[in-house]
Parts: sequence; structure tokens; C-alpha cells
Amino acid sequence: MSMSSAFLDCEAARAFAGKRVLLTGASGFIGGHVARQALAAGVEVHALGRRPGPDGTRFCPADLTDGTAIEGAVRNISPDLILHLASPGVAFGTADFTTILESLVTGGAALLRGAAALARPPHFVQTGSGFEYASQDRPTTEDDPIVPAATSYGAAKAAASALLGGFRDTLPITLVRPFNVYGAGDSAPRLANAIIAKALAGETMAVSEGRQLRDFLHVDDFGRLLWILASQGGDPCRFAVFNAGSGQPVPLRRYVAAVATALEQCGVTARIDYGAVPYRPGEPMIAVPDLTRLQAACSWRAQIALADGVIDHVRWRLQQ
Repeated sequence: MSMSSAFLDCEAARAFAGKRVLLTGASGFIGGHVARQALAAGVEVHALGRRPGPDGTRFCPADLTDGTAIEGAVRNISPDLILHLASPGVAFGTADFTTILESLVTGGAALLRGAAALARPPHFVQTGSGFEYASQDRPTTEDDPIVPAATSYGAAKAAASALLGGFRDTLPITLVRPFNVYGAGDSAPRLANAIIAKALAGETMAVSEGRQLRDFLHVDDFGRLLWILASQGGDPCRFAVFNAGSGQPVPLRRYVAAVATALEQCGVTARIDYGAVPYRPGEPMIAVPDLTRLQAACSWRAQIALADGVIDHVRWRLQQ
């Protein structure tokens, strides 16, 4: 299945041209896109995991639950940068808590140990999740409590993030917590793909009233951000945590409508029944990031408008 997108900005990755980058999650949605940005910029990408990454990456087969294999891979590759993006269970209900926890914690700890043991410890960049935070009635800051309430995925991601603290004196570390990343290449059973499937089947999509406030960040914008933050890791004692988002929160209803509109533009009728299902138990009504710290740290800004990103995703999905 192709994972190409009309948006592939590789400029931010050029700082790593000719350097070795170890990337986990290269066979997935975000990792695959980040890998293609890197390859287009001339980066030597080592894809560590159970499945190969995009063509052009160097496949290093290893299971993230095998700590010995992971540490050996880090030692052999001796990367200039580690991007730890792998994460099962991103889509709600697609993996159980034990599976997510074993992969994130065992794999993350092994990567950290391996990186710390190198003669030149690399910058370690890890993606967390907005689901790690306790629910707020305002935009979430990096200093808000880590009390995952909505999903076991959030709890597992919080545990993986906590591991980083044990290496903050030996590795330059950046933790980036995105809230909702979307775009072409996302084949997981999430909301947009469910709407598309229902429309193609000629069925009505039942959704909640859609008053939840969310921030949707396009995968290319997020990839650019990761490369920009990765290039700022020169200080060996750096430990930085950033929330990531577009800075333009919208009601979930507007995102659903954007998907329906994009389908109509592609000649597919989408029927949406708002309020047909209740809100999920524990689902926060406001889950958007405060970007004050991020905007103070770098000049990055999200560039891809929601309507443009959504129609790109819809067109990609219809071609599969």
C-alpha cells in the first residue's frame, strides 16, 4: 500500500544529510513519513523494527520487546540521532495495554541504554502523546499533571516518557507530545477512515454531537517539527519536553464535516448522523495543546490548512 502524500517537505531534515539516523516506527504512519523526508534529504536511515521502512531505508530487524537485540543494534549502527517513533495501539482499541506497555517500555529502555553506552551519545528524540495528560478545561501545558484517564495507550506512553528522566544526565533528550496527527498514509481504523469506509459502502456514519475540541496537526508539519527539534540537540544535558499541535483547535464536528466535504469533492456522498452515539466514557471535551513553550523554542509553525490536509488524505485513501 502506497503511503505517499502531496506534502513532503524534506528541507528541515537536510541538517542530517550524510548522517546516520536510527528510526523506530518506520513502517508506520508518522515514522514512514519522517523516513521519506529523511531519504529525500540524503539522510542514512536505519529502520529498526519488525517490518522494513520505505524503500531506501536500511532495515535492521528487531522486536522492541527484545532488549538485548535492541542494544546490540544501537551499538552496531552507532547513530548520530535516534528518533523513537514506534508505538502500537495508537488507534483506540487496536492493542491491549500489556502489548503496548511491553513494546514501549522494554524497547525504549533498551534504546536509551544503548545510546548512553556509545562513545558519542546521540540526541534521543521520542514521541509521546497528548493522551498522557490529565483532562483540562483549557489548553494543556507541559507542566500539567500526567494522569492518563481516557486510554490505556496514554498510560503506556506516560510510562515510556517517565523512562527518559533516568537518562537526562547522560543523553540529550527531547520528548514531543502530539495531540492529533493526521494525513495521507494513515490506514489505522480512526475516524476519517471510518467515515470514508461508510461512504463507500453507501452507509450512514453515526457519530457523537462532535462538540469535543481537538487540534489536528498534519503529518508533514509534524515531521518538519521533529527534524527541527532534532537539530537543536547539541547540549549533552539537554532535556526538553514540548507539546505539538497546529495551534488551530476545532470542534470534532468540523473535522468530520471536512472529511465529508472532501469526499463530496471526490464524487463520493457521505452521510453523517450527528448525535447518534454518546460520547465515549472518560473522553475529554477539551484536548488541545498549549504551544507557548514550543513557539518560544523554535520558529516552526504549522503550514498545512485542515481542508487541504484532509482532502489529501481522502484522495490517498480512495486510491488504495
